[in-house]
Amino acid sequence: MNTLCSYYSGDIKDSIPKGRTTIARVLYGIKNPKPHILHQLELLQAETDAAKRTKLKHGLFQFTPAVTIQDGMGRKYANIESFSGYLPLDFDKLESQEMAEELKFALFESCQYIAASWLSSSKKGVRCLVKIRQVDSVQAFQLHFNAIQNELGDIKGFDTAPKNAVLPLFISHDPDILIRPDEETDTYTKTFTPYRKAPKPFIPNIKSVKSERYLNRITPMIIKINDNGHPQLRAAASVAGGFVGAGYITFDEAISHLENLIRSNAYLSQFGEGKTNSYIKTASEMIKKGANSPIYD
Repeated sequence: MNTLCSYYSGDIKDSIPKGRTTIARVLYGIKNPKPHILHQLELLQAETDAAKRTKLKHGLFQFTPAVTIQDGMGRKYANIESFSGYLPLDFDKLESQEMAEELKFALFESCQYIAASWLSSSKKGVRCLVKIRQVDSVQAFQLHFNAIQNELGDIKGFDTAPKNAVLPLFISHDPDILIRPDEETDTYTKTFTPYRKAPKPFIPNIKSVKSERYLNRITPMIIKINDNGHPQLRAAASVAGGFVGAGYITFDEAISHLENLIRSNAYLSQFGEGKTNSYIKTASEMIKKGANSPIYD
C-alpha cells in the first residue's frame, strides 16, 4: 500500500491537490486521526442539523484513493498523472451504525480482494478499497468498477459515484478499520462492458432562422460530451436558459433541442432510459434557472 494518491485541503471547492501521500498513511490516519481532525469529526457526529452537517463534512481533509493528480492542476480526468492500483467503494445512508459495522465486516471477510474496509465519517456508511491491476486509463478503471457493480451493486447503500476515478473521499475515524496485508490481498481482474444501445440519430427540429442561430450555439456543448456529463449538461442548459430569458428562443424550443441532443449523444444515452430522463429533467431545471440571467448579444 505504498502507492501514492493525492490529498486536498478542508475545502470541497478547492480541487487543487496539496500534496501526495501513500495509501498506507491515509489508512493509518483513519485509524489514528490527528487531534484537530478528530475534533472536526466529533463535531460532525454531534451535529443534528443537516445543513450544518454538510458544511462540517465539506471542511474535512479529502483524498483521491484511485489516482494522483498533476501538481498544481485541478481534479479532472485530463489531469490524472497515475492510477494507484486501488478502486474505492462506497455504501452510504445505512439505517444505523450497527448495520454499517456488520456490512464492513461482511464485505472484508467475503471479498479477499478488499484491501481495507472502514466506517464513513457519519458512521452510517462503509468505505472499502479494492486492489485492482494497474490501469492506465479512466476507461480501464471503469471496466473494473462495472464488474464490481455487477457483483455488489444489489447490496443496500451501494453508490455508483466512485466510478468517477477522481472522486475524493472524506477522511473519517474508525479505530477498528480492517486492513489486509498486501501479500494476502487478491488482485481483482474482472471487467465488464455494459451493453450500449445505438444512440438515436440527431434529427434537427424545424425552427425559425433566428432561433436556429442560438440553438446552434448550444449544440457543440453537448456533442463534445464523452465523460463527466452532468456538469457539462448543466452548463449547456444554463446557456440555453440565458437565451430563453433574452427572448431569442422559447423554453419549448430549448428543451426539445436539448432532449434531442441528449438522446443522440453516445455517452449521455448509454445508461438507459431512466438516466436519460434524469438528464432531461436536469436540462429543464437549468433552462428555467438560466432564464433568470438573460444572455444578450
